[in-house]
Order: sequence, then structure tokens, then C-alpha cells
Amino acid sequence: MNQEDFQKLCNICKKPHSETTKACRKCKDYHNNYSKKIKENRLCRQCCKPLCETDKGTCIECTDKLLQRRKTKKETRYAQGLCYVCSNKLEDIKYRLCKSCSISKRKSYNKTIRKQKDLVYNYYGGYKCNCCGESREIFLVIDHINNDGNIHRKEISKGKHSSSSRSHKLCSWIIRNNYPPMFQILCHNCNYAKSQGGCPHLKQDTEWLRNSLESGCNSY
Repeated sequence: MNQEDFQKLCNICKKPHSETTKACRKCKDYHNNYSKKIKENRLCRQCCKPLCETDKGTCIECTDKLLQRRKTKKETRYAQGLCYVCSNKLEDIKYRLCKSCSISKRKSYNKTIRKQKDLVYNYYGGYKCNCCGESREIFLVIDHINNDGNIHRKEISKGKHSSSSRSHKLCSWIIRNNYPPMFQILCHNCNYAKSQGGCPHLKQDTEWLRNSLESGCNSY
């Protein structure tokens, strides 16, 4: 068998095929039909047992096994001085990823953060301060309406991460909990002023409304 024929072998059944994909048409159709049945009947992808309401794709037992298998794989490769993603030799033993995998992982991570942030901000009114109307993204932040943000962020991040990581975890938590009504979008100024007894913008609006009502009453 020459090199060209070897490159056209299906990566599932190992038979020659003329498709441009790694798997042949027969294996692809079988896999697609199998996945469709699994989703329709809400079965675990690994053991085919019925899933609970809280399970997503795999049951709890299979999820624990997969996580343990990945952990063992990472530790084994790291002990051998290899990147745990591509198995290439690490340039520096203190890092667990090679340079190319580290860059790729960072790009994927940033893309996920951007997507989740857009979903959260758009749900709560878009990139605009709910108090003063500031619309520049760099000035905006997710505010806890009940002023319990410090406690809540520490709970969901377990106090082990930076502020940027806590912000990402907060967006993930909001999406998983179906966007609870305890949040709003504020700029940093309004957020800080709110924690110091109230935002001046709201106070000015209240005084303006009071003065307008008093002037209106005095005109009669």
C-alpha cells in the first residue's frame, strides 16, 4: 500500500475511501444517526443510560471517569516533560503547555469570554450604564443591585483568582442560572458612588423632580 492510499483510510473502520474528510461516508452516516438517537432519547453519550434533568451529554458517573482520565493523562505527560495537549517536548519544565498550544488556548479562552460577556451585557440592556448612560465598554461593569457583589464573587470564584477571572466566572454563573434579576449594568463611577450612599445622578434627578413639583404647586 502506497502513501496516498494510506492517507485515505477511514480513521474509524480503517478502510480506504475517497471522501475529503477523515471518516468514510458510511461511518459518518452511522455516527450522525447514532448521535441523533442519543439526543432524542436523552441518553448518556458514553454508557447510553438515561440522563437526569441536570446532566448535559454524559451522566455523572461517566463525567467523573472522563475528568479523572484527563487528569491522569495531564499528570503523566507533565511528569515526562511533555505538553499535555500535543505531547511535544516542553521548552521550560515549569510550564504545562508548549508555546503554540498556550497561544491557541489563550485565543480560544478569550473568544469564549467575549461571547459570554456579550450575552450577559445584551440581556441587561446592552453596553450602556443604567444610571448615567455611559456607553464606552471599558468604563462599564456588572453591578449587584443588592450591594452584595464582593461576597457573591468570592463564593463563585472561591477567592483563588484575579479580578478578571472573577468577572469571567460571574458571566458564566449568570448564564448558567438563567440571568437572575439581581444584576444591572453601571459604569465604574456610578458603581462606586452607589456603594458610598447613592449615586449623585439619582440624587440630582430626585432634587430636580422635587423642585419641579414645588415650583408647579407654587404657581397655582
